[in-house]
Amino acid sequence: MESFSSARWAMDKKYFEEKIIELNGKVITKMSDGNDITQFNQAIELMDEGADVIVIVAVNVNSAAAIVREAHARNIKVIAYDRLVKNCELDYFVGFDAKQIGFLQASYALDKKPNGNFILIEGDKSDINAVNIELGQKEALADKIKNGQINIIYQAFIKGWSPSEAQFEVEKVLSLSDKPIDAIIAANDGTASGTIKALQKFGLDNDVIITGLDAELAACKRINNGTQTMTVYIPIKQLAETAATLAIEVAQNKKSSFTFSGRNNGRVDVPAIILESIALDKSNLNLIIEDGIYKKEEIQQ
Repeated sequence: MESFSSARWAMDKKYFEEKIIELNGKVITKMSDGNDITQFNQAIELMDEGADVIVIVAVNVNSAAAIVREAHARNIKVIAYDRLVKNCELDYFVGFDAKQIGFLQASYALDKKPNGNFILIEGDKSDINAVNIELGQKEALADKIKNGQINIIYQAFIKGWSPSEAQFEVEKVLSLSDKPIDAIIAANDGTASGTIKALQKFGLDNDVIITGLDAELAACKRINNGTQTMTVYIPIKQLAETAATLAIEVAQNKKSSFTFSGRNNGRVDVPAIILESIALDKSNLNLIIEDGIYKKEEIQQ
């Protein structure tokens, strides 16, 4: 894994490990703290210890290709989790369509505010998901921008998806611009939290559309109390359990129970399992409760 930069990653780890154990496998988890060299060295350690399958949340989707090449030299399969490793003979990918996530965020904002001034607070530009989320947002916004209904007054990519940096960027805009803000399309719930703090500091948190991603507990609480408008719910339990089941099938050389689509990584069409994302707001917040992710009392605290 890359790091616990977002609260959701602890959930990925929990559900993945539980499913592997349920399927009578053994799982070793390494955390690289956002360092791709550390991640490469950890992967080599796991291979030396006899790993049958490597599942990787890539720190850097380009340099992680070296892990795939080394694994293949040892006849070990590699599954990319959440982030598609680029330019290598990757075996499998399990994740979401990041472009669709960005499209959902921007479409939701447009539905609520079809005219006005928007700010885009993106993720870390080194993360391929952040890049694709932005592409999806821009695709949804393109016509409205072209005809002048939507004005993008500021856009920033946020290193490490940092909430404090997101807050700094939004405060900077609010300090320098006198234009009213109608929506802030924040790429995930962490950057949304920083955005909300900036708006509250300027007394502007009541009528601004704020998007997010990951359906973190703190974000669901904010949606329930009205300070965040929506998040994109990616069913993390389903993602983790799917990847774990696939890993066991691959390790045991079993015919897979899954249906694959193709995701081109610049070199090959990687067999991929792509799960659907859901726009989650106050009207359907019960979905995450029904899925057993959080309890109603937790969200309403």
